[in-house]
Amino acid sequence: MKFFNFFLFLAIMPMFFSCSSDESSSSSVPEGFTLIIDGETINVTSVQAYRFDNWMEVAGYGSNGKSIDFKFSTAGSLYDAFVFSIDSENPFGPKSTFEYYNENTFNFDLVSYDANTRRVSVNFSGKVYDNEYDHTSDFSTVSGSFNVEFTNQDTLLAGFGTTAKINGNDWDGMSFDTSDDNTVTELHVLSSGKYFFDIVYESGNPIVGNYSFSNNTAIRGIRFYEYDVNTHEIINYNVSGSVNFTECTNYYVKGTFSLTATHPTSGAIINVTQGVFKESY
Repeated sequence: MKFFNFFLFLAIMPMFFSCSSDESSSSSVPEGFTLIIDGETINVTSVQAYRFDNWMEVAGYGSNGKSIDFKFSTAGSLYDAFVFSIDSENPFGPKSTFEYYNENTFNFDLVSYDANTRRVSVNFSGKVYDNEYDHTSDFSTVSGSFNVEFTNQDTLLAGFGTTAKINGNDWDGMSFDTSDDNTVTELHVLSSGKYFFDIVYESGNPIVGNYSFSNNTAIRGIRFYEYDVNTHEIINYNVSGSVNFTECTNYYVKGTFSLTATHPTSGAIINVTQGVFKESY
């Protein structure tokens, strides 16, 4: 079952129902945001842009009801983008970037990000799907750019997200949904790239401590996956490593991890080091 993170929900709510923490984030910037959906140029008449610690949400609203929303890290990883329309003549529900390895079908270029001037600039283009889990579902094409001022929004969970080095390369992601069968909780941590993780522990608060894990470990471990663009299948790697749960509350878990992942058929080895997480559930 898929759940929307409680803290993420609370963080986003002010975007729609309250003023920002330091000044209004809604502005009329028709030249600061360009948007084309399926060849139609959208007249973007208002923009909302917020920074929640190390991730951001930027939305552009068209005069005809067609709009777009982005969630991304300040390092440039796109977590999600979706378009929707409340146009009475052509309404449609959210169409989202593909759930896995979205950078394969959507180009998100963080041109600049300046925390001091509170401005962010992005170019984007790609596909948004009717079903973000089905690469064969109908899709729309979008393109455009934005260069907007953002508001620093108070966040309930500073340091939210997960970072690691995969074979020495920086990786960052975030958990936007959780699975829980009342026995095991799985926090699904995705990024824009092909690799992603599950943070796994017993339902409820995990026990603070350092634990070794492998494929045979049912709880208190990290799982490692790859989305294969050729077969469109998720590869579940064989893993061995350790995870240290350093802080566990009713709302989030925090810790560190490292692991060695082995491809189940080719035997290729991937080393994951310097893993750090603080995720809500």
